[in-house]
Amino acid sequence: MRIIVTIGAVAATIQNSSNGINIWSIIYGGMAILFNPLVPVYLHDKGAWVMIDIIAIILFIIQIVRNK
Repeated sequence: MRIIVTIGAVAATIQNSSNGINIWSIIYGGMAILFNPLVPVYLHDKGAWVMIDIIAIILFIIQIVRNK
């Protein structure tokens, strides 16, 4: 799952930064760092990851809607 989210976040970062760096490219860049599989971020609280996962899903839905 980390690999898929990281690839999607990197793609969204590139797509959003085509007109220069903006808040969306920073958000998706941060998401790519958070979910990256090479240097994983471990949170000992599973509830925190659930919230992060929900926020990531919402951000990807926003990205899809914005690019239609």
